[in-house]
Amino acid sequence: MISVLIVEDHPIVREGVTTVLERERDIDVVGAAETIGEGLRLAGKLNPDVVVTATAGVVISDIRMIRREPIEGHDTILATLTPKPGVKAQTDDGKIMLHFKARAWISEADYELVRVEIEAIDDVSMGLGLLARIHKGTTATYQRRKVNGEVWLPAEVTWTASARVLLVRRLRLRGVAQFSGYRKFTVDTSTTYATPAL
Repeated sequence: MISVLIVEDHPIVREGVTTVLERERDIDVVGAAETIGEGLRLAGKLNPDVVVTATAGVVISDIRMIRREPIEGHDTILATLTPKPGVKAQTDDGKIMLHFKARAWISEADYELVRVEIEAIDDVSMGLGLLARIHKGTTATYQRRKVNGEVWLPAEVTWTASARVLLVRRLRLRGVAQFSGYRKFTVDTSTTYATPAL
């Protein structure tokens, strides 16, 4: 028996998908959620084999919740996004995303993004390849840290890139940006109104 969790914001679609899946003998729908945050909470509690996200639009990526992993003492759920083969994106952003795969770690307690890794799985052309082309294998990582047990802030960004700019210059870049020394500020504001002198 395969346990399934459904995440869908539209109630009629959510109910329809649930009804269709419940008809299958080897599928057990263990829960349904309206939001991603609620889906993550239920996934942590129910531990389904599969998470189904149903939408009325075109879904360009296959989203899977893989496993739990601790990161810096926080329990996270690892999710992957992989472009679906043969899907045509309807937006410019969607067309770019078809060239990338991603792994994201989401805090189970706060439903906040803790870490994301992105990799180009194809060359990505910008301006018909005349302006720039990002080459396959380019990677970027973004990590956040919970500061003072209150708020998630950037901790580190890393990148390794290979690109061609203006059909002339080939670039190979590698970098790290680290963030630290966060301070908590309090600000007082006072406003005084006076009667104008005549």
